[in-house]
Amino acid sequence: MYKIKKMSRKYIDIALLVVGIIAVLLAIKTSHDPFPWNSTHPLIEFLEDLFDKFETGNEVIFSLSVGSAVSILFYFLIVWYPERRKRKILRESLKQNYYRFRLSTIGILLHSSDHCCDSHLQQKLNDPKEFRKYFQEDVTGSGERWYDVQNNLEECHLQELRIELEILRDELAYIISQIDISEPKTLDFFKNLSKYVYRMKQKSLEYDDVKSLSGFLWEIFANWDFSTGYVEEDIIEKMIQKI
Repeated sequence: MYKIKKMSRKYIDIALLVVGIIAVLLAIKTSHDPFPWNSTHPLIEFLEDLFDKFETGNEVIFSLSVGSAVSILFYFLIVWYPERRKRKILRESLKQNYYRFRLSTIGILLHSSDHCCDSHLQQKLNDPKEFRKYFQEDVTGSGERWYDVQNNLEECHLQELRIELEILRDELAYIISQIDISEPKTLDFFKNLSKYVYRMKQKSLEYDDVKSLSGFLWEIFANWDFSTGYVEEDIIEKMIQKI
């Protein structure tokens, strides 16, 4: 956790935009060119008074203003826009990969619980409420389906889960390395998630490991939070939107 909160890139960009607008206005005010309008309209007269030159220092202010405006323009064209476009592409890529991870993992859990997997059911259970409803249901009289997942988890299922977790972790690591995430909380979240995913993919079929892994998966797919209980928002999707 950072002790000093960094200024958000968003506010820096807004500040630069404001400075650029002020620079353009000062360049117009200190320019030697005559005003392009000629009218006695009160608004035009007000603008003429507003853009009337300073008593001194007009050439210096004009040069500095033009230089600042051009520099800021190049920043937005060469740095801001390409980075914004790249950020959008990577954010959408992470969203799609996270969605694929959810569907694939739900399929593995379905196989583990009752050896039945249906694409329509996978899509349905991507909704946390439907996921909770389905896996909390007791259809055999021996306990919830979620207990069936834990009790019937085999090495083949565990290996498939490891692969899905590793793919997700690699995607998170790539995003962190490619994007400058200036918000400390968002950056910390993805770093901690990446570390947690790495620990989860090391789990075995030992009782404690299965319990820990199932708890981790329940948090993700059922929107469970140990401090607040069930929540409406998917915290991972929420954090992806902040990238």
